[in-house]
Amino acid sequence: VKYAVMPNIENYQGDIISRVATVSGMDVSANAIRGRWSGFRPTVELENVVFREPASSTSTVRKAGDEALRLPRLEASLSWWALLAGQIRFGDFSLIGPQLALSRGADGLIYFAGNALNAPREVEDDGRMLDWLLQQPGIRIVDATLTWSDELSPGDTLRFSGVGVSVIKRGDSHEIGLVATPPASLARQVELRGTLNLGGEQGRRQFAGKLYVVATQANLGEIKRHLKLHDALHSGVANLRAWIDVDSAAAAPEAPNLALASFNPVRAITADASVINASVQLADDVAPLQFSRLAGRIEYVARDGGFSVA
Repeated sequence: VKYAVMPNIENYQGDIISRVATVSGMDVSANAIRGRWSGFRPTVELENVVFREPASSTSTVRKAGDEALRLPRLEASLSWWALLAGQIRFGDFSLIGPQLALSRGADGLIYFAGNALNAPREVEDDGRMLDWLLQQPGIRIVDATLTWSDELSPGDTLRFSGVGVSVIKRGDSHEIGLVATPPASLARQVELRGTLNLGGEQGRRQFAGKLYVVATQANLGEIKRHLKLHDALHSGVANLRAWIDVDSAAAAPEAPNLALASFNPVRAITADASVINASVQLADDVAPLQFSRLAGRIEYVARDGGFSVA
């Protein structure tokens, strides 16, 4: 394998591209392929990889031939036992420098690569590429850019740079990690770690688990332009760490403040915060209170018919 297959990996480009196309359910093309060794694993590098809907697609999201995802560089380790048997099987994936886009449409659904992540599948083709990625033993995204646009929010499109993502599949759960640099007006850095159990019911993706989030120098006034935060908090710059329980299958709380209903699928939050130059208004008929510094712990729990905050 080391001396015969990998130095001549370009001879297997068609087989490797075909394998990626088969397991992803998409038409796949790549400009170039190279082979090398990483430890004891043979690794292939593909340049300018493009995933498109196949001619046989019955997807309701894109037409046949439409581009779903473009990757400047993809690295994948190969099972060398499978190579000796004349087969091609993948191990860990690394996506280098991709430009990723997430958006929320006017219908309230979250879209990635043209697929609504939280919508029921109308046909089997819908979302199969994401399913394939999540079935890989490990996925690493390095030096990515991520844009977020929201048709239900008046805020501008957000662009996160230096995005790094790690997803490791362990049984039915996925261990995830993310670090990103948001726009300077929003925060200095955001980090996220956690474990999610992914599943589905009646064709709809579901997830549940625990997340840990750290935000440094977060501008609360700017964040309110993009997220529904409590009306009492007007502004401030915060260093925040939070432990979050999520469950997409749980019913949304019927909160009297409709802004808090957007916390769904968040079921509970425990947050330690240190806020400087905070402006808080506890009631409409009370003048805002100004604090040079606020620090403490806040706990939010979603309950049937409402929520509690302590």
